[in-house]
Amino acid sequence: MIEVVIELIQLHSILILVYWLRFWTKLVILFQKPPKPPNIFIMPSPNSPCA
Repeated sequence: MIEVVIELIQLHSILILVYWLRFWTKLVILFQKPPKPPNIFIMPSPNSPCA
């Protein structure tokens, strides 16, 4: 019984991941932004005085 619950949770998380990927691609297409993903992941910006 516990194994079945764990399997369901894993499947559900995969479905959530796929949903989020589709959601974000739709958002990017909707806003028509230029492809610049590295700026989002790198927290300190290159032109900041701290760097």
